[in-house]
Amino acid sequence: EKYFADQENRNKLISFLMNLGIASLVGLIAWMGLRRYTRKLAEKLQAQELFTYKKKIESVLIDTALKIYPWIGLYLFSYLFLLLFSINVKAESVILLGLAALTIYFAAKSLVYFLLAPETPEKRIIPINDELSNYIYIWARRILLFSLWMYILVMLSSNLNRAELMKVFSAVYKVGLVLMMAIILAQWKQNIENVLHLKIKEDDPHWKNNLKRIFNNLRGKLYLIVIVYMGVIVVLSILGYSRIYSYLLYTALKSLVIILVAAGLWFLWGFLFKRLFQVGNAITAKFPEVEEKVNRYIVFIKKGVQAIIV
Repeated sequence: EKYFADQENRNKLISFLMNLGIASLVGLIAWMGLRRYTRKLAEKLQAQELFTYKKKIESVLIDTALKIYPWIGLYLFSYLFLLLFSINVKAESVILLGLAALTIYFAAKSLVYFLLAPETPEKRIIPINDELSNYIYIWARRILLFSLWMYILVMLSSNLNRAELMKVFSAVYKVGLVLMMAIILAQWKQNIENVLHLKIKEDDPHWKNNLKRIFNNLRGKLYLIVIVYMGVIVVLSILGYSRIYSYLLYTALKSLVIILVAAGLWFLWGFLFKRLFQVGNAITAKFPEVEEKVNRYIVFIKKGVQAIIV
């Protein structure tokens, strides 16, 4: 209220909004012009049939470039406009940062869309079913849109020297992301449990089956542990414990990378082991005992490499 009570502040705000409106209008006209020239090319590319991954990847890159090309042009045109017709420095910063955020948002959204191809399975690069493709795209779009709006609000607060508002919006963004991640984990609780389930085998040692049972009981609580951990990180950030927050966030990300790399190596080794030591149906049909002889004790190699990965 004190800010708007000052006539000078009101004049600055009116001037800022007028400059923003003029720059946005001119930029919008340029954006519509650029988009008109790329629409026909995009329609031509969409009509093409794609049979190989190479063509699919080329199509994704071209489609993404065509989607963000007008936004890049809008940013460059606005930059030149502001360079020629200098206005308030803060207004210039808001306009250019806002346009940069929009460009990044549409680039990320388009790339995710073309990679998942939720509406055109024949163009999909990631080998997943239609339902999962649409699910991932919907959540990716929500997270990107939420991030865009929160960034704009934080950036506006910063340019208006409203440190309190900036902290509030930053906290809202962090809490919002944690809530979204919590919802996703809760929705995928059963799937995560199914993937991590360890089979109890009668021929396994008693101690090994006991460990498997303990793990199977814990896997149902895994998503809750992750949610609590993320919540603790956010609370520490909001309370100002930046060093502990940075440490926990860094270690969480590093652990995630290690787990993903280890899982990738585990499945890659399983694939390579199968290809390397398979005998072949033709030989097995003629000499049934050969496979048992040539693969005797081979399992120790498989287990040994798996132990190294762990």
